[in-house]
Amino acid sequence: AVVAHLHSVKPGVKIGVTVTLYGLIGQGGNGATASTGILSLLSVVDELGLTYYPLDNNFMVKDPSVVATDFAAVFSTIPSTTKIFIQEIGYPTSSSCGGNTSAQVAFVDQIFTAWDLHANQLPFLSFLRMNDISNANAVSVATGFGLGSNTAFVAFLQTLGFRTYAAPSSFKSAWTEVQNQTHLRGWW
Repeated sequence: AVVAHLHSVKPGVKIGVTVTLYGLIGQGGNGATASTGILSLLSVVDELGLTYYPLDNNFMVKDPSVVATDFAAVFSTIPSTTKIFIQEIGYPTSSSCGGNTSAQVAFVDQIFTAWDLHANQLPFLSFLRMNDISNANAVSVATGFGLGSNTAFVAFLQTLGFRTYAAPSSFKSAWTEVQNQTHLRGWW
């Protein structure tokens, strides 16, 4: 009813919903129940927003090689007419959550490869942040989720950027990979 009303007062405005990639494919906390609910929403919205962080249930990052399988599951789950906008995506570099800078580079490479395979259906993708955040900021954000004392979750939040936080900050090697991948596609 909300979507119909919005379309009637603002024709042409796209309406969407944002969910986690793992929720969509039934691998999130609520499994198939969440997936079924999300899929039922697709019949009433115009677009689907996703967030994607390849983490297990303990906030430990998965190997970057999961990107291909995860994206294949998404695109085999939803109709080919549904546009997907990845509003948040990232890969941490802290060893406290299983990350490192080499894996972040591999993740960026895997993301661009997967994006190429689904470019017609995936018009937008946004890495979460350019810069890492301070430990205090990460703890504050984590506390909002009730996870302020979860070392892996705090480390995940803290190190998602392409540039280190501590002064003097520096670019991580994944930033060079982002530049290389966008240059290869003629985006600059």
